[in-house]
Amino acid sequence: MRGIFVDKKRILIIVTGRGIGGDAGTALNVYNAIPAEILDKAEIFVGLDKFRSIRGEITAKNLYHYTADVAEKNTIILPGTDTKLRGVAGLTGKG
Repeated sequence: MRGIFVDKKRILIIVTGRGIGGDAGTALNVYNAIPAEILDKAEIFVGLDKFRSIRGEITAKNLYHYTADVAEKNTIILPGTDTKLRGVAGLTGKG
């Protein structure tokens, strides 16, 4: 399942499903598919399982140029972007 939901301040992009891998390349593919006119408000949500995998890959590849100072738990700024990648328990194991 993929969905785009809009609240008053953000555009939430929910990513689940078998075709969604838990790697940074897949997360960047989702980012690249976001239309430019909504990019400044977009946030990408994945399950905690995929989030941990993506964060682990970034760390293992020594990609320490990602923003690590986000004060929110299970949230990083996707490397090379200004877009938040969030891991949420409700999506864990959904693909």
